[in-house]
Amino acid sequence: MKKRLLCGILLIALGAGVYFYPDWSAVRTKHQQEQVIRQFQSEVSISDMQQEQEAENKDTVWTETVLEQSKAYNETLFETEQAAFRNAEAVKVVPNFFPDAREPIGILSIPAMDCTLPLYVGATDAHLNLGAAVLGGTSLPVGGKNTNSVIAAHRGWKNGKYFKEIEKLQSGDAVLVENPWETLCYKVESCEVIAPTDSERLKIQEGRDMLTLITCHPYRSNGASRYVVYCVRTESGQGSFTVTEGGDEKREEQPIEDASTPDIQRELWCRRIGVCLILGCICMACVQTGKHLRKNKGGTKRETESNETDFCWSDGVRHAGSSVDACTGSDDQGSQRDMERGVTGY
Repeated sequence: MKKRLLCGILLIALGAGVYFYPDWSAVRTKHQQEQVIRQFQSEVSISDMQQEQEAENKDTVWTETVLEQSKAYNETLFETEQAAFRNAEAVKVVPNFFPDAREPIGILSIPAMDCTLPLYVGATDAHLNLGAAVLGGTSLPVGGKNTNSVIAAHRGWKNGKYFKEIEKLQSGDAVLVENPWETLCYKVESCEVIAPTDSERLKIQEGRDMLTLITCHPYRSNGASRYVVYCVRTESGQGSFTVTEGGDEKREEQPIEDASTPDIQRELWCRRIGVCLILGCICMACVQTGKHLRKNKGGTKRETESNETDFCWSDGVRHAGSSVDACTGSDDQGSQRDMERGVTGY
């Protein structure tokens, strides 16, 4: 019984560990993202003079020179019609003038999704595991006319949020990008679902200052399609460009079937039910353990009482008995012998 109970407890503990591992992983990833964001914010808060001093000793500082190079890079992309943006490997490319490709270029914030992620350049696995990434071959997130920064993120990695709830976004929702030099403000213009190979839908639209969000669709589809959210720079951003003459016409927003929300809700309810089942198993294990302990305690007490032995003296001899009656019987026999001795005078 004791072995079976111990095995049951170990199995429950093992199952709970496996079940809650994704949650623990999500918490750990969230902690890493927060650390990266805090580090980025502390670095960009350094004054210009301090930046120049740091730049002599550290290559990860985002200087005004890097900003000018980024703008020139964006102009070159537009002039060459993004010729390099044609294959999967191109999206991982990082411009060679970047101080450190491992460092984020900014912070992406989407209030409607309660999403804040570090923003990297180059859609490598390492970058996408930690946050969002600007696809190589698209505009760097510094704003300006004739730009379109295409930002990708997982739909849900290790139970993290990332772009899991991207279908919540509606026209007019804000999307913010804090780069080392300023905060760019965009608003959602339209959404659509495209094929994974339809890169033409992600290219720069002439005369516009845009930002495009992209992720797999539907949720847990292993990349069957891509969900795309087109955003335009708002007037609150300095030097913003929303629509200019000669530019591409604004895409009309078309209704998209909500294919992911039901699946996300089912997943949430399954996890809630799983938590309840695990807690129920733990409670049952505790009850059974308590019963087992009480039973063992009662058995030990009865065994102790049964093994207790009373001793008495009779005829000058020490006798062992299991009850008072045995001793009493011995005493009666001793008294009778004493009376006989008294009669005979012995």
